[in-house]
Amino acid sequence: MGVRAQILASEHDAKTLGPAQALRQLVRYFVQLTAARPQLHRMLTFEGRSDNERLRWWISEYVRDFYALSTRLIREAQKAGVARAGNPGRLHYAVIGIVTTSFVFETEYRTMTKIDPFSAREIEAVSEMACDFLGVGRVS
Repeated sequence: MGVRAQILASEHDAKTLGPAQALRQLVRYFVQLTAARPQLHRMLTFEGRSDNERLRWWISEYVRDFYALSTRLIREAQKAGVARAGNPGRLHYAVIGIVTTSFVFETEYRTMTKIDPFSAREIEAVSEMACDFLGVGRVS
């Protein structure tokens, strides 16, 4: 599923599942996307070093809508009393750090931890860690 399709699905989830479960689903999608395509975050890290045409294109095409949805779901989950307090934008970027590190720095991560970041078990562990960080780790 592409980013735009996932955003639409997450909008639907927010209406039917509630903000905590919708946020959890969005985090899981983001972890799966990152594991499948870590090069996207490598490119964004490189492009994000300066304001340039390519970075503005990335933001326009992919980042802005995802950020808007993520921060909205964080705010809604906070209002419902089920998410960590704090600035939603800061929490959004903290989750990006939690999620992307093991995939983007896979060789270093694998060498130091002896864990394959792309194993199904590790992908699930990263999803749980990010959801726990946000306070939506154990949604029934």
